[in-house]
Amino acid sequence: TWVHRDFGRNTGSIDTQFKSENVVLQARAERLNNIHEHRRAYYFGSPTEKKQLQNDLMKDAQKQLELKQSLKRIEKEREALETRRISDYQRQKLEEAQRAELRRKEALMSIQSDNRKMIEEKKDCLLYTSDAADDLLCVDLGGRRIIKKK
Repeated sequence: TWVHRDFGRNTGSIDTQFKSENVVLQARAERLNNIHEHRRAYYFGSPTEKKQLQNDLMKDAQKQLELKQSLKRIEKEREALETRRISDYQRQKLEEAQRAELRRKEALMSIQSDNRKMIEEKKDCLLYTSDAADDLLCVDLGGRRIIKKK
């Protein structure tokens, strides 16, 4: 007998792929066998076999129809769920934008209120430098004393 040795290689994915391909091939072979049996019964079978074949085909057709309807229903549910999820996301973003706008407006109103308070509390006051206090006519705009020659 021949024994396959792995030598440390990872064959897990290869084995999985082989198994999945083998399942597909077995299903295909089973379908072909069923087709062959149906054809044999249709052309060479007795009336009871033909009646049984007709009943089997009707049952298969009914199952296929139910499966198709089920898939349509699942797709509609999926679309409804996706639509609901998208609308919830859009609603959430809109609410966030509205809250941000409300915070911005509240901040502006607070600034306006503070400005009004400052205007109401404003008292006129003059700033005098020591040079300006000595002689108002002898101070330039920079606040320096201009010495006049007499």
